Amino acid sequence: MLAREDRPPLFASASIYIIAALFVAFVGWAAFAEVDEIARGDGKVIPASKTQIIQASEAGVVQEIAVKIGQVVKKNDLIIRLDNTG
Repeated sequence: MLAREDRPPLFASASIYIIAALFVAFVGWAAFAEVDEIARGDGKVIPASKTQIIQASEAGVVQEIAVKIGQVVKKNDLIIRLDNTG
């Protein structure tokens, strides 16, 4: 058994244990955490095909939007529903 003067000070050994525990916690977090990947840059968005301006034949209030951004639509698909009673 080591004599008291041969042992490292309590602060030194406690510091080593704390650093080791923090390292293990960080590795555990890094293994299981989900991190969003975001990239920023300058550029220009160019559509893959021809774009079409959509206009209503009658004025009205939008009652329902039946599509989501980026959704592909076909001819005669419902895009929005207008309330033209007002």
